Amino acid sequence: VKRNLLRRRMREAYRLQKEPLWHYAERQGVSLKLSLRYITKQEHSFKSIYNAVSKVVEHIQKGQ
Repeated sequence: VKRNLLRRRMREAYRLQKEPLWHYAERQGVSLKLSLRYITKQEHSFKSIYNAVSKVVEHIQKGQ
C-alpha cells in the first residue's frame, strides 16, 4: 500500500512538471526518456517529492 502511494505521488509530481520539460526538449531538438526512482525507505510528503522532481527537471533544463 505504501509503495503504491509513493508511486502515485511520484507520477503526479512529474505530471505537473512535464510540460516545461517537453517544451525544452522540443526547442533543443532532442527526445527525452526519463526514469525516476524512489530509493529511500522513508515515506515523504507530496511536497517533498514535488520539490525533488522539480530539481531534476531544472537540472535537465540547465543541460548539466
